[in-house]
Amino acid sequence: MTPTEIVTTTTETAPTLSVDASAAAFVKSITTMVDAFSRVPDFPYSAFSRGQIAQLQLTAEQTIAAIERRLEGGADKRSVQLELAEAIYAVRRELEDINRWQRHFERT
Repeated sequence: MTPTEIVTTTTETAPTLSVDASAAAFVKSITTMVDAFSRVPDFPYSAFSRGQIAQLQLTAEQTIAAIERRLEGGADKRSVQLELAEAIYAVRRELEDINRWQRHFERT
């Protein structure tokens, strides 16, 4: 996945994070997002524009908010709720990695 594909994937997947989506579709979208976010630090900082990094960070925050809304709805089975709660930590971890990666390259 290239940097452009990462940004495109997250931008196109974000709107599918609807509380009305089936549990399977929602979890699949979250998995796609986490995978895309995890690939960002594999590239040099110069591979992304500042705008793209800001967009990825915003999308990660929106992803966490979408998961929290889904959990608040309480309509999913307990196993799905657990998976979604774990996904919040996964997205946060990837967001922290992106922030650390960004700080590292901004200092050099």
